[in-house]
Amino acid sequence: MPPPQRLLADGGSAGADPLESIIEVVSHVIYIKDRQGRYELINSAGEALFGMPRAEILGRRDVDLFGPKAAEEIREIDERVMAEGEPATYESRRSVDGQDRVFRNEKHPYRPTGTNIEGVLGVSKDVTEEVERGRVLERLHEATRDLMVATSPDEVAQIASGTATEVLDLPQNGVHLYDAKDDALVPVAWSDGTEAVLDGPPPPIPADEGLAGEVYRSGEPRAYADVRQAAALNEGTPVRSELFLPLGEHGILLIGSNEVDDFDAAEEALSQVLAANVEAALDRVERERELARQNERLADFAGVVAHDLRNPLNVAQGRLELAREECASDHLDAVEEAHGRMGALVEDVLTWAREGQAAEGIEAVDLSDLAESCWAGLEAGEASLVVEDDLTVRADLGRLRRVLENLFRNAVQHAGPAVQVRVGRLADGAGFYVEDDGPGIPAEDRGAAFDPAHTTSPQGTGFGLPIVREIVAGHGWSIDLAESELGGARFEIRDVDLGDE
Repeated sequence: MPPPQRLLADGGSAGADPLESIIEVVSHVIYIKDRQGRYELINSAGEALFGMPRAEILGRRDVDLFGPKAAEEIREIDERVMAEGEPATYESRRSVDGQDRVFRNEKHPYRPTGTNIEGVLGVSKDVTEEVERGRVLERLHEATRDLMVATSPDEVAQIASGTATEVLDLPQNGVHLYDAKDDALVPVAWSDGTEAVLDGPPPPIPADEGLAGEVYRSGEPRAYADVRQAAALNEGTPVRSELFLPLGEHGILLIGSNEVDDFDAAEEALSQVLAANVEAALDRVERERELARQNERLADFAGVVAHDLRNPLNVAQGRLELAREECASDHLDAVEEAHGRMGALVEDVLTWAREGQAAEGIEAVDLSDLAESCWAGLEAGEASLVVEDDLTVRADLGRLRRVLENLFRNAVQHAGPAVQVRVGRLADGAGFYVEDDGPGIPAEDRGAAFDPAHTTSPQGTGFGLPIVREIVAGHGWSIDLAESELGGARFEIRDVDLGDE
């Protein structure tokens, strides 16, 4: 083993060993200990870590440097490395200059002659910032989940401000959302730090003025090391560093500091990640609100139509009964059949309008049992059902029942009385399928299959598949129409939460 004096206490090297020259410029701590645990070599990074010249480190053991408890743990790892001849990697915490630091340690069996193990060669890397970034990213991911279930812009803004304060440790922040009526960026959520600096709530910002207005209009984030240098800003502001992060058409996220050049590259990057997630959450809330408005309008329309149709239909049915008492005619049977189809159409229109709403009452449903139950209630003639897999689906039981009933009925009506219907798990595990061995649907006609009132069967109303699509969408799933291996129709329902996985 190289004698301790080969790396001198002043950091210079006695001799021209390239290895010793290399380890001196490496930022990680590199050391060699003999079989008794005495330090035989350590680089200048190790001096900085221990806070003492290497001349005082060489020849000493860990118990002299770390105390008995830590030294015992270190010695156990060293002995295992030497006994097994295999490297070991682990993390440890150590106080350096009064700060708690995290180190990633690698230890290798030291074989100076290439054969016998004479000690341990160790490398310690300070990974405190890396660990902290990982922790922040994990918490940012958790906050993103909260953002994606928020139900209003105000709730999204509150979560965003809290995340900037508590997760990113940026205590001066605020979310301003655009108000078209005032053509201004109106504060919706802000931190206590912002209110303390401004001595009150932040004011609205005209959308066509200042740095915030420029960023909102351009959609490009900007960072200023000293906003007092920006001509468009009042020089009397207490804020010095500031990040301006656009939230698409929704508004802007502001993050400030009273110190000049106070944000590093990592903070800027994480702030942009937060802003992107906030924008996505605001987009989702707006889409859901618009969808709710559309569903409400559709339900109102369907209710009016159904009411206006039911009244004259009831009158017509009553007149039909009176007509039967006065005379007998085959034409009256045709009228009764037409009344029945009209009644079925009214009910299907109402169902179609209702089923697009978000599914509620989600529970674990045994798809195999449900399929068998739905099939038993169907007038299927010689048709048969094969359930190929045992599946558990998290769904609204009543709505999922209607999906299966409609798909089964569609197969029997369009593929013939002897059709075989199969239900099973998709090969990629993303959901389930319902398929048949009938004539199928030509590729050019599949796009219209889910259109309301589209049907090729005299028994159908044309709303069976549109209702299926609305129920699927209400669960957050997707549905595709393809061709089965036997040439029939195959409905693939994806993005399903399979509760058995």
